[in-house]
Amino acid sequence: MPEPHTTPRVSLQEVMSLLSRLFGAPDPTSAPRVVDVHEASRRQSAGALLIDVRQPEEWNAGHAPNAKLIPLGSLGDRLVLYFAHARFDG
Repeated sequence: MPEPHTTPRVSLQEVMSLLSRLFGAPDPTSAPRVVDVHEASRRQSAGALLIDVRQPEEWNAGHAPNAKLIPLGSLGDRLVLYFAHARFDG
């Protein structure tokens, strides 16, 4: 009988490091690039997914159109990236 497929699990830090390398950050341990509201809007219009990691109270006070709220504290529980046959989550 074949062995059941197991899904490798990695930490959120490893996922962020991977994303940094994929999207051109020179040092995966460096802070993310900061963009202004106009650049964020331009990228979103070009298809980027905007994830707002603030708390719900801050979100309710105002947020970018079509942004997705995932509070930073729950990001690791709610972010799942699927690459080929491996699942990466927090």
